[in-house]
This record gives sequence, structure tokens and C-alpha cells, in this order.
Amino acid sequence: MSRVKSFIWLCLIGYSSILFASDKQQLGLWYTGSNPDYKPFQTEHGVAVSYDYFNDASLMFKFKHNDTDFLGSGPEVGGVSFTSWTELGAGYQLNSILNGLYVYASYTSVQSDQGDFNGPGIHVGYNVQLTQNIDARIQVGQIDTNFFDVQLEGQLNYQFSDSFAVSFALRDHHDWDHTSYQVGALYRF
Repeated sequence: MSRVKSFIWLCLIGYSSILFASDKQQLGLWYTGSNPDYKPFQTEHGVAVSYDYFNDASLMFKFKHNDTDFLGSGPEVGGVSFTSWTELGAGYQLNSILNGLYVYASYTSVQSDQGDFNGPGIHVGYNVQLTQNIDARIQVGQIDTNFFDVQLEGQLNYQFSDSFAVSFALRDHHDWDHTSYQVGALYRF
């Protein structure tokens, strides 16, 4: 069933790229490593896909699906086997207040051996252009599925051209007791 959901999400991304034609879209393909924050520190690997859309009216849409299995080991989720999670969000860039600041609301679906858990979230982040070819993002958020979670995320991108970039990201899920290390290729259009 998880593969069917992934296919549906990818179809929605394709449709939205037609509906929201803009020069501020980004599609990402990621190689991920998931590592529990507590013993046994076993790292599992997987893949993720992401899609970001920003328009001239400062609206933004975000999508991320991570298909990495890992076994939680901390006090909050010890013994829970996670298989994937999907996040869909919409928000606003606060360009008139502070260029690069954004907020968005999300809906997260987590698949585990104990069932699927879904819930809302809120996130605040900041994008900054460090050099002509390097940009960075830091974001803090909170989701409220069956496993309440506070998240901290950092991302560093190196742009080879107007269309292609490589990215390194770290996403720490505090209450899931889990850190995700990600390396990706980004296509910007």
C-alpha cells in the first residue's frame, strides 16, 4: 500500500507542476540514512523525494516522502519499526518582514508496524543565500501524530547551474529519537 501512496503523491506533484507553472519550483531526490539517537545506533538507508513550490505572491507548498525503515530505540518510540513518512505543507514567505523567513502548516503521515499515524504540524524556517552558488536553510517545527515530535532541520545547497544543485541535509526528530542524514540532487525549474 505504501508504494501506491507514493505513486499517488508523485502524480499530484506532476499535476501541480502544470497547475502552478512558475520558475520557483524544486524537485529533489535524496539518499537517506536514518540513525536512532539511542543504542543500538544501527543506521538504515533509504530514499526520499521532495517537491517545493514558491510563487511571486509569497505562497509556498512543500511535499516530502521518505521511504527509510528504521527501528526506534529511545524512550518515546523504543521498539517501534518505522517504514516511511510523508509530509505535505502549505505556507507563506514573510518577504515584507524579513526576506527569507517563512512559516507553513503541514500534515504528516507516519507508517509503522503499529499502524499509520497522522496529524498536523507547524514549521518556521529561514532561507539565506550565502554566496552566488551556496544557499542554506534552517527550520524548526512540531508535528502532532500519535508520536508528538519537535524537529530541527538544516540544509546546505551547492548550485552548479540555474537548474541543478546538490544538497546536504540533517533532520533531527527529537521525540522520535531519530536523526536523518540526507544527500540529494535538486532540479530547480
